[in-house]
Amino acid sequence: ANVGNLKNAINLAKSSTGQSKVILIAHSMGGIVSRAYIEGGGYENDVSALFTFGPPHIGIPTDILDFFFNGASLGKACKDGLGNWFQPAVCDFSVTGMAVFNLLHQRRAGVDYHLISGNAPAAPRTPLGLVTHALYLGGPNDGIVLTGNGLNLAGTMDRASSDVTHGPNAEAFGPRTYFIRDGGLSRSYTECLKKILVDNPPQDRCGI
Repeated sequence: ANVGNLKNAINLAKSSTGQSKVILIAHSMGGIVSRAYIEGGGYENDVSALFTFGPPHIGIPTDILDFFFNGASLGKACKDGLGNWFQPAVCDFSVTGMAVFNLLHQRRAGVDYHLISGNAPAAPRTPLGLVTHALYLGGPNDGIVLTGNGLNLAGTMDRASSDVTHGPNAEAFGPRTYFIRDGGLSRSYTECLKKILVDNPPQDRCGI
C-alpha cells in the first residue's frame, strides 16, 4: 500500500511539473518504501535521485523495537514464545527483516543515491534520546537507527553522517534533527540538499 501511495504521489508530481523524473527525499521508513519502489519490479524509470535520512537500511535491533512498542517492559514486538506475531510490519525493519529485503532489492542503476545518517552526541538529547542512546551502549546512533545501519548499502554512492537525532521534531530525541537545528535550518538542508539541489554550480555529494 505504501509503495502504491508513493507511486501516486510521483505521478502527481510529474503531471504538475511536466517533468519525466522526480527527486525523492525520504525520512526513516520512507527511505525503505522509496527503495521498494525504485528497486522493485514496478519501477517506471521516473526517479533521478533518492535522499534518505535515517532509514534502517540494514535494520534496527529487536530490543530497540521492543522498547518502542512495549516501553520499559521490553516485551516482544515481533513474536512471543509461541510464535504469535504482534507487530509484523514493525518486524520488517528488524535486522533479519531488512537482510531479507536487501537480498530482494539492489541499487538501481541510473538513480543517484544519497544516504544521510545521524550520529548525535549525548547532549543535547532529550530524556528519551538519552535512554535510546543507553540502549545502544553509547554506540553512534540517531535515537532509533545506528549510524552505520543508515549508511550501509552495497554499491558506490554518497554517504554522510551528521550530529543529529531521528526527529521528526525537537521534542522526540533532541533539538538537532534531520529537519531542524536549534529552531533553524538543519545541516541536512544547508550542507546536503542545498549544495546538491539549490546551489549553482551544484555539488554531487553532501558536504556534511
